[in-house]
Amino acid sequence: MNFALLGFRIHKMNLQEVQFAVKLRCYNPTKTPIALDVNQVLANYKGSAIAYSTPDIKGLTVGAGSTQELEIKFQVVTLKCVK
Repeated sequence: MNFALLGFRIHKMNLQEVQFAVKLRCYNPTKTPIALDVNQVLANYKGSAIAYSTPDIKGLTVGAGSTQELEIKFQVVTLKCVK
């Protein structure tokens, strides 16, 4: 199974949170279908975790020699400064 990151975009941004989305292409080079389960994706920046996603993709089947494209959204809660 091969994966390629196709794009990154800010989905939503306000004072409480930032949501961003990544588009991922999954390619199955084998001669048999492959089923994927994506339970959690971790986003790192400079070696530190900054966001978690729970896309809940269950039973996605990528056919033999074909591709599937997924969009996974992440939510990052911003820190509030209290004076």
